[in-house]
Amino acid sequence: MATRKEAVLPIKVDESGGGWRARWQAPPGSKPAWPGKSGFTSKREATKYARAQEAAIEARSYIDPNLAKTTVDEWWQRWFPAQDHFRPNTRESYEQCYRKHVKPRWGSVAMGVVLPIDMQEYRSELRNTLAESSVSVVMSVLRTLFDDAALNKIIPSSPFPRTARRGIKKNAELRPDRAPKREPIVFDLTVLDQICARLRTHEALLVQIVYWTGMRWSEVAGLRRSFMHVEHGDGVVDGAGFYVIDPYTGAVHEDASARRFFGPAKSGAIGRLQPECPPGRIIDLPEFLVTLIKAHLQTLPEGQDLLFTNTKGDPVRYDDWNTNRWRKAVDGRQYKSPARAHLSTEPIIRGLRLHDGKHSHGAMLDELSVHPTMRDYRLGHATPGTRGVYSRPTVQMRIDLINALQDRFDRHRSENPGLPDTKSPS
Repeated sequence: MATRKEAVLPIKVDESGGGWRARWQAPPGSKPAWPGKSGFTSKREATKYARAQEAAIEARSYIDPNLAKTTVDEWWQRWFPAQDHFRPNTRESYEQCYRKHVKPRWGSVAMGVVLPIDMQEYRSELRNTLAESSVSVVMSVLRTLFDDAALNKIIPSSPFPRTARRGIKKNAELRPDRAPKREPIVFDLTVLDQICARLRTHEALLVQIVYWTGMRWSEVAGLRRSFMHVEHGDGVVDGAGFYVIDPYTGAVHEDASARRFFGPAKSGAIGRLQPECPPGRIIDLPEFLVTLIKAHLQTLPEGQDLLFTNTKGDPVRYDDWNTNRWRKAVDGRQYKSPARAHLSTEPIIRGLRLHDGKHSHGAMLDELSVHPTMRDYRLGHATPGTRGVYSRPTVQMRIDLINALQDRFDRHRSENPGLPDTKSPS
């Protein structure tokens, strides 16, 4: 039995401006309904092109040429709200990168005119002013944006190649014209004491918590009394305690308008470490740190949950802390005025970052031979391989960790008797 032949979509070919123009009927809902392309030298070429568009429509691979005129910003405004699978910190990173780097350069550019060489040139431009890690984040935002545009048939193809080409390696060797990647700086307890001596007592406590726990800034900025367990008998060792990084509100984030809110930490445990523990990542605190934290809690106004706040009672913003406190402490200060020259200080380690305290804590755990599973858990990193599936920190691992940290602190104090045992918060 013969089947009914499907109707062939019409095409039109006519002369235009000394050449030939091809026109075809676009899918329903497209504007214009009859798109076209001119500049063909013969009727045959124009007909062939129109038939190709007709075949693409039937094969559902047709790209509306007018959609390629969509600007990067227009596509971003539609695309980004639909990415509800992004974690809060990923949304922050994408919003900030787009606002600071992508939109000023590409926001008004039509997506269909961007070529792979344009992306290569832009990467080279970014490397002149940004660290390689920041360049990777910015290019990742652009890649995802263009790849999804190609997937949704906004553009014929993405300007980012899917496979590596010959001569281009993911981890390229250092070039003499490119600044080397900044390596983390691991500093010892002597440097920690020097930094803390230049800070106010509650600011020094924040730095000590980063150094002795390996917590990230977003986690330390979100430290709250309600998640702190520092009373007698709370810790696995007498006199010790622990802090719970809540899996849903354990870190401070910022939205596109720089408004801060609580959300999930970058990474870390969600379930219970042991049946008797609350859900979240448990950060065990040695006795000396518990003493400092309890003293600080006594100075907080009644009803204040946050351990560290700005003058408005909100979580501390990293840029404010880094500029007004940390940089002046580690980079030193030089006063030109003779009346204030005696207040000048020499650099401790120029360029040192607060995050280097987390790297220093990781190095300390290695020196103390802390079990790798316990180390990864404490630092908030996923343990790789089969060990990450079957290995979990045990109570004995926590006890060994607390004792090792306390011993390291006590030994440093005994070797430096001039240092005060604790600093009462101001």
